Amino acid sequence: MTNSVARFLRGIALTAGSSLAIFGCATAQTFQCASPSIDGVTGFKDAIVRVVTSSDSNGVRKRAQYNLPKMAANKIALVTTTATCATAAQAFFRAAGGTAPSGPVNVVVLKAGSTRYVVTVLGYTEGEFNLSTTFDAKWHALARINY
Repeated sequence: MTNSVARFLRGIALTAGSSLAIFGCATAQTFQCASPSIDGVTGFKDAIVRVVTSSDSNGVRKRAQYNLPKMAANKIALVTTTATCATAAQAFFRAAGGTAPSGPVNVVVLKAGSTRYVVTVLGYTEGEFNLSTTFDAKWHALARINY
């Protein structure tokens, strides 16, 4: 390769690199609160409500697995605050040891009483199972559940 061709290719690489730095080439990472109208959101909330309200031995066992206290159904609330959903998604992927996919990520965040959050990311699986994580109010992972 001649010096002029090498300089030309380096110039293209530098120009392309500068353009990518300015405009970005990857899809921006966005975390959004999943709407209750999205398939699976209401079912996930209903499942958590059953866990926290159940009195039978199976419910007690699941509550222990999920690290959730017994509480009334009205103490489970779907979070719709964008900043909270973004924080929850970041904590979820940190706890899962994975990286968030590029593009928009639908996060289901349930506030359970005043001390817990249960988080799942729609479409995120470990093998064939969906994953949810229970966090305390400071976003420390307390339990990971495959379902």
